[in-house]
Amino acid sequence: MQDRSEHAFLGEEFLTWLWYRSETGQATFTLRDRSEVAISLDDFLCIGGNEDETEQTLRKGLPTRSHEATAALASGKRLVKARLIVAEGDDEWTLTLDGPRFAFGSVRRNNPEADSESAEARDIERIQSFVRVGEVLDGIYGAFLDERLQENFSATTLDAMRGWVEARGARD
Repeated sequence: MQDRSEHAFLGEEFLTWLWYRSETGQATFTLRDRSEVAISLDDFLCIGGNEDETEQTLRKGLPTRSHEATAALASGKRLVKARLIVAEGDDEWTLTLDGPRFAFGSVRRNNPEADSESAEARDIERIQSFVRVGEVLDGIYGAFLDERLQENFSATTLDAMRGWVEARGARD
């Protein structure tokens, strides 16, 4: 059994919100530093609920479009982990985000490294890139929290997300 904090649900809600935003054409964000970033879900999803429930892992192809994913959402489950693609300008990263822990791993920068001639310069660029993707995720999470903490969240975003889940079910 894993040890989860009392706020783990926020990371799960964040990932599920990203999924919703991605599928409804709202996956581009303007961060506080005025940079524009986009996010999409890739080929790995882990869907669950509380720590006593079974988790379902979907891999390969388009798991976000699967019947299993729709059924899990319809039953009230949230996204626990997902592989994300994060894009900012010419930079693109693929990473796995663990929602309950808000920890990311398997981070890979998808664009070619800059033309640095020294190994030290390439290492510095990789570190700067890793720091930047962390800042981007923090910025998107900040946008989620701004929306999530609105008094009318249930009447607006949550209702829209429920409609999205229902529409997925009707489509299947």
